[in-house]
Amino acid sequence: MSESPGRHQAQQGEEQQTDSSQPVEDASSGTPSTVPASAPPEATPHTHQRLPDAPTDVVPLPPPATTPQGAVVPASVGAVPAAQVASPTHAGKVRSPIGGWLLNLITLGVYGLFWYYKVNKELRNFDRSISVKPGLAVICLFVPIIGLVSIYNTGKRIRQAQTIAGSHPSASGVLGVVLTFVFALYLPYYNSQANDAWVAAGAR
Repeated sequence: MSESPGRHQAQQGEEQQTDSSQPVEDASSGTPSTVPASAPPEATPHTHQRLPDAPTDVVPLPPPATTPQGAVVPASVGAVPAAQVASPTHAGKVRSPIGGWLLNLITLGVYGLFWYYKVNKELRNFDRSISVKPGLAVICLFVPIIGLVSIYNTGKRIRQAQTIAGSHPSASGVLGVVLTFVFALYLPYYNSQANDAWVAAGAR
């Protein structure tokens, strides 16, 4: 009695499975090892590596700044650096208003030109924010209209110096122009106003 075709095909499938699992000789040890042909590759375990923390830079605070008067200003976060704040370099010379006016009368205005040059130069050196050319300011006095403008601007510079020094800004360029026509009284007036700025800045 002959076998059925289905049984014959099943036996062939079993033989093929048996052949696929034949032992394989290990090249290193020479011993046979049975490795299934359809064995899945081993899974590699995942390793979690911790990244280094980002470095944090600590910015130190600047040292306390010292004002020209000797007062210590504590440094704080967000404060304006001392280099950006307008500060006087040095004060001008304190002069006698009446003595300067009398010298101007005795020298027929020569001392007035000398004083005008000196006070504008001291204002320029007092703080870098005060811009003036002392020689050009003196030359402007010989031009009728421009001379009055120069005297008015000198009053504004003295007022600016008073503000920087911490004194009351009382200098008036308009009053200085008016006093020019009254025996050149602008000279003692501007002299006294400039003295206020110099004394407030620490001059003696």
